[in-house]
Amino acid sequence: QKTRHGWDIGDSHVMANTSVVPALYCAVRAFTQPGDQVLIMRPLYGPFTLATENQGRVAVSANLLETPNGWEIDFEALERLAAQPKTKMMFLCNPHNPVGRVYTRQELERIYEICQNHGLVLCVDEIHADFVHPGHVHTPFATLDGPAAQRCIVGTSASKSFNLAGLATAN
Repeated sequence: QKTRHGWDIGDSHVMANTSVVPALYCAVRAFTQPGDQVLIMRPLYGPFTLATENQGRVAVSANLLETPNGWEIDFEALERLAAQPKTKMMFLCNPHNPVGRVYTRQELERIYEICQNHGLVLCVDEIHADFVHPGHVHTPFATLDGPAAQRCIVGTSASKSFNLAGLATAN
């Protein structure tokens, strides 16, 4: 992480898991109750919804907008859904799977601000961090300034970048 993305996390903040998907299930179980809402942005890799709905929670989506310039975040919808009293958590895929959108630092800061303003736990999947389009740079969510770096759960794994899914390791 430090070499590729400038993120010096340190060992004390790392917790092992078999993959990012079971970690999503654990986060939902730890930080929400049945009937709570988990905010996502569709289109989205299916297990995000399954980790929510298989545990009696409700997935609500601020759908990404397909524009001539690519996929964009609907910040109005994101804010509206985050403000709902039953919304307790947000899942973010950074870079986004399946659309490949690499979010800017400013977009990530705005997402964090929305989650912070509404008391949401933010769980970020960064398993595709090494797959960015030329001309773009992946910004690890935990490298944002201030409390954002300390108030999120970030899942990573070498499984995609190095074709090591068979090792069943993530953090």
